[in-house]
Amino acid sequence: MCALLLMVGDEMDRLHLKARKLENENIQYVEQLIEYQEIRKNLIQKEKKVVEKIEIHLQTQDEFVGTELEKKLLKDLYFLKGKPLDYVASFHEGIGIMLAERTYTIDGRTYLLHLSTLVISPSLHFYIRVEEKR
Repeated sequence: MCALLLMVGDEMDRLHLKARKLENENIQYVEQLIEYQEIRKNLIQKEKKVVEKIEIHLQTQDEFVGTELEKKLLKDLYFLKGKPLDYVASFHEGIGIMLAERTYTIDGRTYLLHLSTLVISPSLHFYIRVEEKR
């Protein structure tokens, strides 16, 4: 009975710790959402359109690699959210160079990215070809 109580107690402690971490993440996300809404409201008042969403379309043969790359790219390109479309349009060459020089390692393999098309609208679309570096 004591051993079972110790195992359950450890599991409860682990779950409480995980719940606290999730609460902290939730607080951060709420703060980011409030900040984004304020930025959007200010820019709408100035009648400027902003990047609201980033969509990545990968051309890869391995869907698992595609999923991992998409997650990493969304993290790397997050800084574009909330930026005016004029800014992104003037910075499009820099975005292309940034993606061309970046390599990602997944499961011990290195992948190169080639930006095929960039569509600049409130929903920013990246069409990217993925190539394994040999």
